[in-house]
Amino acid sequence: AFAALAFDRAATLFGQALEWSPLAPAQARALMVRRAEALVYASRCAEAGARYLEVANVAAPAVALELRRKAAEQYLISGHLDDGLRVLHPLLRELGLHYPDGDKGAVLQLLLGQARIRLRGLEFTPRLVSDPPAATLQLDTCWSVAKGLGFIDPLRAAIFAAENLRRSLAHGDPLRVARALAHHALLDVNQGQPHQASRGAAQIARAHELALKTGDPQTIGTTTIMRGVADLNAGRWRSALVEVEAGVAILAERCVGVTWERSIARAMAMHALTMLGQFADLGPRASAWLREANDLGDRFASVVAGLYVGHARLAAGDLAGAREAVARARSAWPREGFHFQHWLALSIEVACDLYSGQGRAAWQRMQTIWPAVERSNLLRMQIPRIDTLMLRAGAAIAAAQNAPDRRKLLWAAGRDARALARESLAHAGAFASVIRAGIAVLTGDPLEAVRQLDRAEVVFAANDMPLHAASVRWRRALIRRESSEQAEVELRARGVAEPGAFVATLAPCAVTAVPGGDGRLS
Repeated sequence: AFAALAFDRAATLFGQALEWSPLAPAQARALMVRRAEALVYASRCAEAGARYLEVANVAAPAVALELRRKAAEQYLISGHLDDGLRVLHPLLRELGLHYPDGDKGAVLQLLLGQARIRLRGLEFTPRLVSDPPAATLQLDTCWSVAKGLGFIDPLRAAIFAAENLRRSLAHGDPLRVARALAHHALLDVNQGQPHQASRGAAQIARAHELALKTGDPQTIGTTTIMRGVADLNAGRWRSALVEVEAGVAILAERCVGVTWERSIARAMAMHALTMLGQFADLGPRASAWLREANDLGDRFASVVAGLYVGHARLAAGDLAGAREAVARARSAWPREGFHFQHWLALSIEVACDLYSGQGRAAWQRMQTIWPAVERSNLLRMQIPRIDTLMLRAGAAIAAAQNAPDRRKLLWAAGRDARALARESLAHAGAFASVIRAGIAVLTGDPLEAVRQLDRAEVVFAANDMPLHAASVRWRRALIRRESSEQAEVELRARGVAEPGAFVATLAPCAVTAVPGGDGRLS
C-alpha cells in the first residue's frame, strides 16, 4: 500500500514537472514515459494506458510501437476492453501478427500453433543478453495479448499464448520462456483430459524450476500462481488457495507492476473459497478487493470482485443484495459477447432464482443464454463446463416440479448428468449423482434418490467440498423425513444464513424450502 501511494505521488510529480517546466522534446518524452510507468507501478493501469498513448503520439515510430503495446496491455488487463482492442488491432496488423476474425479460423490457427510447438519441442538455448525492446516487440506483443485476453476471449488468448511460447523458445531468454511455458500449460490444464492435465502440470513445474534458477521474484511469484491455477483446474481447492496466496505474497513483498498477476490469483482464490464452502471468509475478502479495485479504476477486478460479493451476499441471506451486486457488475462490463465475467454473473443469477424458488425462471434464463455460452468457447474449459452443466441441470430439476413439460425437463437434466459423469474430475460425478437424485424424487423413487445422495456425499467429503456434503445431508434428511438440524448447524457455521433456501442452489430437488421456513416434501 505504501509503495502504491509512493508511485501515485511520483506520477503526480512527473505530471507537474511537465506542466510547470519548459523542457526539450526529448526530456518531455522521457518524463511522460516515467509518469506512465509510475502509474503502472501504482496499479492504475487504465490511466497508464492513456499516458503511454499520449507519449506514443509524439515518439519516433519504432519507439511508438512499443509504447502502444504497453498501452494495449494496460487497458486489457484492467478490463477496459474497447480502449485496449482499439489500440491492439492496428498494432497487430503493423507487426504482421494475425488476429483471426471467425472462430473456425481461430481454431485452425490454434491447432497449427500447437502442432508447430510439438514438432519443435520445448528445448531452448539460454541467452542472457538483454535486447532492446524493438528486437522483442513481436514476442512481447504476443505475451500482452495472451494475458490481456485470457478472461475475455480464451480461444484467441490461447493462439497468442502458443505463439508467445514458440517465439520465446527461439529467443532463449529464460524469464520469457518460464512465463510462456507456465501460461501455455494452462491450455492443457483447462481441457480436463488426464493426459493433458499431466502434461500441463509437468510444463508448469519446469517453468517454476526455470524461474527459481533465474532468481527473478516476479517470475517465481507468477509461476507459483500458475501452479495454483493448475491445482484449481484439477479440483484441488485447498492446494490451489495455498499456492495462489503464496505467489501473491512473493509479488507483494518484492515486486511492483504486477496487477494482472495479483488479479488472476485473487480470482482463483475466490473460486477456491466458494468450492471449499468458506463463505464467511469470501465476503470480507471480496469486499476489500472491490473497494481497492474501484479506487484504482480497475474494471476487471471491480467486476469480478463485485460478483463474488454477490455470491457471498446470497449465502448470507441477502437475496436482494446479491441481485444488486450482479446488476452493478453487469452494467460495468460490455454487453457484447459472453466472457468469464458474464459466465460468473449467470451462475449467481441462476443461484438467486433457485434460492428464491423460481425454478422456471432459472430454466428460461439458461435456455435464453445457452447459444451465447456455446459460442464463447468457455465450454472448452473443464471447470466452466462442469459448473455450467450443473447449473443447467439444476435449473431443469427445479423447473420440472409441477410442470406440464416435466418429461422434457427431466430428459434435459438426465442428459447433463450423463455429461457430468463423463468428466474426469471426481466432483463432476458427484454433481451427476445430485442431479440423478433430483430426477429420482420427481419420478417417485426416493430410495434411489437417497442412494445417489449417499454417493455424492462421499465424493464431496473426499474432495474438500464440505458445504456441498452438508447440503446433500440436508437434502437426504428431508427425503427420509428426518431432522436436518445437524446439517443446518454445519451450513450456518460456514456462513449460510438460510440453509434450506441455499441448499436449493447446490442440490436442486423436489424437496423445497423457503427462506426462514422449514424444508418440506412437495
